[in-house]
Amino acid sequence: MKIEIPTNLPPVKIPPQATMVIYLLKEEIKSRNFMQCFDKAGFDTTTCGTNLSSMILSLSGFAERSDDLFEWYMEQLEHYATRADVSDGKMLSEYAFSFYVDIEVRKRLSGELLRE
Repeated sequence: MKIEIPTNLPPVKIPPQATMVIYLLKEEIKSRNFMQCFDKAGFDTTTCGTNLSSMILSLSGFAERSDDLFEWYMEQLEHYATRADVSDGKMLSEYAFSFYVDIEVRKRLSGELLRE
């Protein structure tokens, strides 16, 4: 079965806040990938890596940031950082966007929305 994709649809605009989150995720994936190289070489990187998780989750609209949420976030980060080729900017952008989508799905499924 072949699905016809309409070509007359306008491109989707990503909200400015989402653009910031995706940018931060891209930087977080690059940083974690870099730290993984040091980990493999036997260095202790626990104190020298960046951790943008609180900022990313806050900008994504999570009111409560539980330990379970941070644990899930770190698992996702490891998943993307392990597979990422940081020299390929297109792949890195795609991974950051996929990570963003994962966060949005988690937010909607968990009900941990920002309360205004």
